[in-house]
Amino acid sequence: MSKKIYTLLLIFNVTFLIFNSHAATNVPGGNISGHWTLAGSPYNINGSVIIPNDSTLIIDPGVSVVFQTANKLRMLVNGRILAEGNATDSIFFTAADIVNGFGGIRFISPAASNDSSKFRYCSFSYGKTGNSPYQHGGALYFENWSKAIVFHSKISNCTASKGGAIYIINSDVIISNNYISNNSATL
Repeated sequence: MSKKIYTLLLIFNVTFLIFNSHAATNVPGGNISGHWTLAGSPYNINGSVIIPNDSTLIIDPGVSVVFQTANKLRMLVNGRILAEGNATDSIFFTAADIVNGFGGIRFISPAASNDSSKFRYCSFSYGKTGNSPYQHGGALYFENWSKAIVFHSKISNCTASKGGAIYIINSDVIISNNYISNNSATL
């Protein structure tokens, strides 16, 4: 085999491995939990999802969670989510349709027995709320829940009637060292 053909085959194989090293995972609406790894990323959310009470969803650094339709799909956390990226490898929550966005991640009175949820080195973009009762908190909504930490994350391009990026009611959430920009509230 000539050196030129060998070099072309080597370049093709390396390119193929780079672009196919991650396989998309389609997630239908309904209950979710478990461990989402970089190998399964992006996780394409095709219906609103719920982390049930007493369940945990762990998301690894580098994973992208992409809400797919213009129907304001959302994630309701009744259990626990651990989305902990790092300084060099964030976790991304976004919408495939950036005009209509996704309906945010919501904590609405989870059971007191559940442990803390954590978002570290995450990026939230294009969270856009819908109609009542989901009109507040573009990216994150906390109601009657204080066991959550949002740390070293970025929230941008989100919109809601109140709390363009984050809305907190009857809660004491730890929000520290975040970059929050280009969000808007319509009221």
